Order: sequence, then C-alpha cells, then structure tokens
Amino acid sequence: MSLRWFPVALAAVLLSLPAAARADEEKAAEAAKTAPETVEVVKAKFAVWVEASGVLDPRGATEVSVEPDVYGGELEVVEAFPGGTVEKDQLLVRFSTETIDEQLENARRDLDGFKRGVEVLRENTTRSTAGSQLARQRAELEKLRAERALSRFQAEERAMRVKEAELRLKGAEDSLKDQEEEHAQLEKLYGAGDAVEETERIVLGRSARQLERMRIGLEFQRRRTAWYLEQDLVVDGQVLELEAAKERLELERLLATADLQLAQGRIELEKNEAELARRTKAFEKLRADRDRLVVKAPRAGLAVPGGCNRGRWQGVDETARSLEKGKKLRARAPIFTIVDRGAVGFRTAVPEAKVLDVKAGAATEVRPAADEKKTLKGRVARVGLTPGEGGFEVVVDLDDRDDRLMPGFTAKAKILVRETADAIVLPVAAVGTDGEKRVVHVVDAEGKASPREVKVGETNDGKVEVLEGLSAGEKVLAKAPKG
Repeated sequence: MSLRWFPVALAAVLLSLPAAARADEEKAAEAAKTAPETVEVVKAKFAVWVEASGVLDPRGATEVSVEPDVYGGELEVVEAFPGGTVEKDQLLVRFSTETIDEQLENARRDLDGFKRGVEVLRENTTRSTAGSQLARQRAELEKLRAERALSRFQAEERAMRVKEAELRLKGAEDSLKDQEEEHAQLEKLYGAGDAVEETERIVLGRSARQLERMRIGLEFQRRRTAWYLEQDLVVDGQVLELEAAKERLELERLLATADLQLAQGRIELEKNEAELARRTKAFEKLRADRDRLVVKAPRAGLAVPGGCNRGRWQGVDETARSLEKGKKLRARAPIFTIVDRGAVGFRTAVPEAKVLDVKAGAATEVRPAADEKKTLKGRVARVGLTPGEGGFEVVVDLDDRDDRLMPGFTAKAKILVRETADAIVLPVAAVGTDGEKRVVHVVDAEGKASPREVKVGETNDGKVEVLEGLSAGEKVLAKAPKG
C-alpha cells in the first residue's frame, strides 16, 4: 500500500468504530429484551388470611314478645305500632283482654272457695290437736282408775269381801241359833201344862214358823256365800284385771295412733295449704299475664317487626301483616326486634379445613356489600366448637361503626390467621411444578437459569411463601417455564 492511501484507510477505520459499538449495544439490548424476566428473592412481611362471606348481626338488640306464664288464650290485636323509630315505653301492641278477664274472674271465685275450705281444715286440725290431748289425758286417768281399782281389790277389797260374806253367813247362823234358843224357851214356858191358852199356842206357832224360815234362809245364805266366794268374787277380780288391761291397751292405742292421726291431719293441711299457695301464685301469674297484653318498648331504637336470628331477619312481612287490628299473634313469637343503626358485628362460617387456623382475637377486616370501599376493622370474638350450616361459626366484634349499616347486610371479611415479618415471598407465577414437586428457576451470575425444588406455604394476594429452598438475594425467573 502506498503511503498516499494510508490516511484514507485510517479515516475509514476510525469511522467504522462507533458503528460497531452501536451494533454491539443494539445486540445486547435486543438480547435483554428477549431474556426472561427475573425477580430478586427478598424477605418481606407476609400475612395469611382466611376469606369468608357473612352477614352483619345486631349488637345489643332487644327482642320483644309476649311471654305469658299461664295464659294460653289467643292474642288478638286491638292496636299496634307499624314499626320504625320508637322511644322507651312507647306503646307497641295492645291485645284484647276479654278472654283473660273471664279466666281471672273464674280463677278468683275458685281461689276464694278453696281458701274457705283450707280455713275450715285448719280449724279442724287445731281442734283435733286439742281433742287428742284431752283424749290422751282421759285415757291416762281411766288407766290409773282401773289399775287402782285392781290394786285395791287385790290388796284389800277381796279379803274384805270374803270377811263380809263370812260375817253375813255367821250373822245368819247366829240369828238362827238365837231363834232356836228363843223357841226352846217358849216351849218350856208354855208347854209345862196341858191347859195352854190360845194366845200361847199362837206365839209358839209363830216362833216355830219363824225358826223354819230362818233355817231355810240360812241354807240359802250358805249357798250364796259359797257361790260368791268361789265364783262371783273370782269373776269380780278378773273383771277388774280385764278393765285395767283394757285401759292400758286403750292408752297404748291412743298413744300409738293419735300422733299418726294428727300427723296425717297436718300433712293433709300442708297439702291443701301448698295447693292454695300454688293456686294463689297461678292467679297472680295470670293477673301479671294480663298486664303483659299491653306491650311497650323496653328501650328506644328502631323497632322492626319479626325477629333477627344470627343476622338474618325472620317473619318480617308475616308479622307486619299480623299487627293489623283483629289479627292474631302467637305467644312467645318475636313481635318486634329493637336495634340501633350501626350497632352490628359480623357473623360468618369457615370450612373445617380452615377452622383450626382461626383463633379468638384474630384481626379481621370486613367490607360490607353496601359499600365495598368501606373497611371495618375488628377482632374474632368466638369460634364455634361444632359445625353448623356452612361450616364452623365465627363471630367478629367490630371496632369501627357506621350508622348507615343495618343488621342483615351482607359483607365479606378477611381474618388474619398468621403473619410473618421476614418471610421469603415470591410471585405465584415464579413457582412451577415438576410432577408433585414445586420448583423455581434460579438464575446465576451468568444469567443461566437452573431448576430448584422448594417447599412452599400459604398463598395470599398473588404471593406465595417459600419455606425451604431459597435464600434472600438470589434471583429466580419471574415466571416459571411450562413443561
């Protein structure tokens, strides 16, 4: 090459250098555009939530119903409040009292009659007690009298009666002897000569006849004395013994049965007094039931016809129609439920697979369907122990309040079950599968991606927690290759 061409060649080389650099840069940029996107593995806060749908249920609601104790008649509406804002003691419903007034009058008459019967029984019981005491005293005296009579008979009376009988017999014998002596003397006196005067014969005849009668009388007396000593006196003693035994038995019987009879009388009185108390209490309850037929608002608030069970209104339309005059309502059925606007909690159900993760006190975010931009914060108050409809019931107390919200509104909630401050977190798309394995593709310093098995945990908001297999600072493909 001649020297005259050198400047031209040098200039050409110098001009070609920027173009080559630009080409390399363009090639590198094109390679960067076609290279897979990567993400750096970092530690970050990761929260695991359980999502559930449910309803807002009232807090501090007051259910109004008629709860009669004994009255079983119909509840016929006379006048009623249709529903809405009420003040305390404002009339809600007035029911007819015609039937219960009739029952009260009948019950009063029955009660008065039963009271009189109990008073008579009480007086009889008092008299029976006094009579029993008198009967016992008399029985004791009769027993004492019989025992004394027997004791006196055995100690003295028998011997005295024997002696009296002997004396009577001896007196008869002595009288007969006296008559014999007197007759013998008369015979001596008037029988000495043959010339006996008529008067003397009469005297002797009378004496002889009297003597004969006394002999016969003495014989009778001897027989009676024998009978008396051998039979009558023995029987008299036996009678006294039996009388004493009878009085002892009568006293024993009285002692054995009197207390029992008195106890039975007292039991009968107590039964009747208890029945009187029961009837009196029933009458008072029936009278109180009559007062319940005028239903007033127990507190101020919003009165809604029907009941609210676990945040779901029941029987609203049916109850409202039944509040018309002349219509009937059932006892113990909710007539109104008084609530306060905004005074609500949240009630939901979680599946069995999640129930063990949900704990009382867990932070909760609730978004009502009426305003999904509104987030109400609260905490789990209770977790059901047994399954119900839809799963295990979870009740949330809300810290925030919105007076626009009413019980029965639907809502969605997120319940925090776990929160880790420095978890390894990746986009869900960065984790792929290889059979049953979960893998990520780790990118080395030269940009080469290699698969690596990892162990993953929960997924939340498009992120997945990596429990094992990665360290902070590593890079992985943002989107795991398919296949």
